[in-house]
Amino acid sequence: MKTNVCLIGHFGGNERFLDGQTVKTQTLERALRSCGPELVIYRADTYDCRKHPWKFLRDLTVGVFSCSRILLCVSRRGRRVFFPILFVMAKLFHKRVFHSAIGGKLADEARESRKVRVYLSGFQKNWVESRELERNLRALGIENAEYLPNFKFLPVLTPEELPQEVHKPMRCVIFSRVSAEKGVGDAIDAVTQLNRETGETAAVLDIYGPVQEDFRAELAGGVAASGQAVRYCGTVGPDDSVSVIREYDVLLFPTRRYGQEGMPGTIMDALASGVPVIARRWRCCDEMLTHGETGYCYDQPQMLRHWLEYALSHREALAAMKSNCLAAAGKYDARTAAPVMVRQIMEG
Repeated sequence: MKTNVCLIGHFGGNERFLDGQTVKTQTLERALRSCGPELVIYRADTYDCRKHPWKFLRDLTVGVFSCSRILLCVSRRGRRVFFPILFVMAKLFHKRVFHSAIGGKLADEARESRKVRVYLSGFQKNWVESRELERNLRALGIENAEYLPNFKFLPVLTPEELPQEVHKPMRCVIFSRVSAEKGVGDAIDAVTQLNRETGETAAVLDIYGPVQEDFRAELAGGVAASGQAVRYCGTVGPDDSVSVIREYDVLLFPTRRYGQEGMPGTIMDALASGVPVIARRWRCCDEMLTHGETGYCYDQPQMLRHWLEYALSHREALAAMKSNCLAAAGKYDARTAAPVMVRQIMEG
């Protein structure tokens, strides 16, 4: 017997988007389709809301009324629009609504608004990416919050494929949206400062990802001031992340978005590549990274330079972390996590 599912999220139309929301929505669709013809998928692409509003309304209407299950995957702005609509659909037409949360602020929204708590409680499941978020939602009375790790279809390396040594100079990489709030300027400054203080090119930094428009001038200035130690290398598709990141010694994640990050895809990419991470702590940092085992975590922006220097001075320890990263990558493998989601949708 077939089960019809309407997936509402940002697919990006025919454009190429590399942000976490779009990648997650596309991954969810792939996970649903991977279970075979038992699931029939209807897409409602929120990208069309502004570009092609009538097309979006048609797709949404057809999808919602044709499907017994609805899977919602939208950010905060989308939740404001779709929560009340789908809550009513669930009540009046007995639709089973599943919500896959994006980001780490859902509990804050629920704490601030009784309506949000009511909407969430009216859904079948609210899958969240962190244990902390699950606990916080349940403490607010939202008993249908359930931890389900963010996941990707990634080619996890084998221990035999891992480089055994750290390059000299140490090769650092950033693989994310390129903006001030992602801490990219902090990383450029840390690498540049480290090289000036050591009197040599001790570390180099390659940056991959879409550049936020208001950060272009700062990025260009930082690259120019680095003495060729920092390069902007363009964008890479999510399916090629491991093949790129595996060539580096350490991934930098100097985010300034403490309370907004969920379980970032770039950390999953690094773990699957066997590459340790130097990260500024965000709310769920300790659920993904173990300080001293899969990387180094710090609190203040100026500490990034310290941990870069520490990694340089402890090359053998950094190399030894690689196998730990591969082991930690397992729980974010879609082949393990996706069947849990698919089974719950089909069972309803």
